[in-house]
Amino acid sequence: KVSMTLAEVRANLSIALAGRCAEEIFFGADKITTGAESDIAMATRLARYSITTAGLSKKVGLPAINQVGTFGVRGALENASEKTAELVDAEIRAWLDAAHMDATKHLTKNKKTVEKLANELLTRETLTGAEIRDIVFGGKTKSDKKKNVRKNAKPKKQ
Repeated sequence: KVSMTLAEVRANLSIALAGRCAEEIFFGADKITTGAESDIAMATRLARYSITTAGLSKKVGLPAINQVGTFGVRGALENASEKTAELVDAEIRAWLDAAHMDATKHLTKNKKTVEKLANELLTRETLTGAEIRDIVFGGKTKSDKKKNVRKNAKPKKQ
């Protein structure tokens, strides 16, 4: 998809930061890892692009700040004043903080479902879209079925 609405950008930022949020929720803030590094970098690039090039920030406005430089390489903030650069940095931070809060809210609200998905991934290593939908929308998981079989198994006669 070439174009994204502001709502789609914000949703993608939350999705990108969900891994880090999950670490914080399930393991604690003191046990976060570098595992979310590429997701954080991607979210930062998307926020910066949306703010400096796509004109999606009300605070920064429409000027295209991040112009293409020599040999197609983008300069950090080539045609921006120091004040504008600080505004851009603050806006990127605000967008990422809001996305982090949004992801944390959704993961916390759905903590049991996230745990169920994680347990199924640990059990099976991969899940299909249909299996994920079953787990999220209340279907039985293979782990549940195994537990149920063991629970309902008749004792062996000796």
